[in-house]
Amino acid sequence: HEVHAQLRGDARGFEAEADQAGVAKASNNHALVSLELGRFVEARQAFERARAAATAIGNWRTAGRATTNLAMIEIWSGDPNAAVAVT
Repeated sequence: HEVHAQLRGDARGFEAEADQAGVAKASNNHALVSLELGRFVEARQAFERARAAATAIGNWRTAGRATTNLAMIEIWSGDPNAAVAVT
């Protein structure tokens, strides 16, 4: 899972440079790979980071996608009522 580790590192690098667009993109990609690997806690954290970064720069498309994916994680985790709370 070298790609997974690389994406996590990319997000941290963008955070260190205060590049919110880079954080949003790298965190979203990291979250998607985490989902594929069944790492829901890690995916949730990365989507939250992507949503916060995207919101900070007004990138509503990425923020919306991250929010949708956060809701889907709650549904897949078996708590559909929690899905409403993240929107």
